[in-house]
Amino acid sequence: DVAHGLHERVHVLGGGLSKAYSMTGWRVGYAACPPTEQGEALVKAMCRLQAQMTTCISSFVYPAIPVALENAAPDVQEMRKAFALRAALAHKLLCEIPGLVCPEPSGAFYLFPDITAHFGKMSAGGTRIDSAVSFAEALLQEEKVAVVPGDDFGGCGPNHVRISFACGEEQIREGMARLKRFVESLS
Repeated sequence: DVAHGLHERVHVLGGGLSKAYSMTGWRVGYAACPPTEQGEALVKAMCRLQAQMTTCISSFVYPAIPVALENAAPDVQEMRKAFALRAALAHKLLCEIPGLVCPEPSGAFYLFPDITAHFGKMSAGGTRIDSAVSFAEALLQEEKVAVVPGDDFGGCGPNHVRISFACGEEQIREGMARLKRFVESLS
């Protein structure tokens, strides 16, 4: 049995290039195990699992992988700074919207505000807001702003929406202005 006691015998290093190297959508990741019998067994098990879960990486991506891993450190630092500024801006603007409660983002490109203060209200377009799904649908229909209902993210999500700030500052400002206008129109 590969899994029995494995955590005591093998350490695994894993990661991905999607967010760290702005290779989103390319689904590039890696795992490294020690060159032991247990490590080899784990790699074989991971390969069997992966083969059933995903398809292969597009061929044009392969040359980019070593370039990203070997040469992108300065670019990654600049991207981190840019995303930190976007995160701060998006969070600041979101916190100015009545009834939305949101912790500061600590990773990725998303805000995850609690929207329950607006449940039971009616949108200007006549939609009753009784869930994250109805909130997201009305926001898209009435203000042309797309958010993802938190229901898609497990047990902690149903009262939340996910908002991406993986875009430019102008889009963040415009999206937050539309979100604020939508929320302020709820009655």
